[in-house]
Amino acid sequence: MMVELFNKIKNFEEHHQVLFALVVVLGIVCFSWGVENILESYLFPRNPVCGYVVAIAFGLFLLWLSKYVILQVM
Repeated sequence: MMVELFNKIKNFEEHHQVLFALVVVLGIVCFSWGVENILESYLFPRNPVCGYVVAIAFGLFLLWLSKYVILQVM
């Protein structure tokens, strides 16, 4: 059952690359929005600006880290 599902997803990805990319981007945006709201609600509940700054800094750190890791692997 799971093999069939993975095959359907793979076929969808091969035939509809733009739509699949949009689905992936939507998933990433929703995930980052959720993480940002959790950081804002629990770490800095009384100061949302500080929460925004921390979320932006954390996002930039992750982007820098992923670039560093990719360059080391290549």
